[in-house]
Amino acid sequence: MDIETLSGPGGVVVLAPHPDDESLGCGAAIHRAIETGHLVTIVIVTDGSKSHRASKSWPPQRIAEQRRREAENAIAILTGSSLNMIWLG
Repeated sequence: MDIETLSGPGGVVVLAPHPDDESLGCGAAIHRAIETGHLVTIVIVTDGSKSHRASKSWPPQRIAEQRRREAENAIAILTGSSLNMIWLG
């Protein structure tokens, strides 16, 4: 199925429950949508801070900051920018 069939003529919104779901689950579609001129907005629902609850070396704030950097880097690679990202936390 091509991106036009999936997206239609307008912009594309990717709703990701956790950081990295957007790039792992929809990375190819995001890249193709950008290539074909669609505005892509990525909404990440959580900050990822609860992924390693028992870790002493990775407290929640550190995890959230790292997950955000990773997601922004991945989206920048896929789209050329990380400006169209919304973080709900």
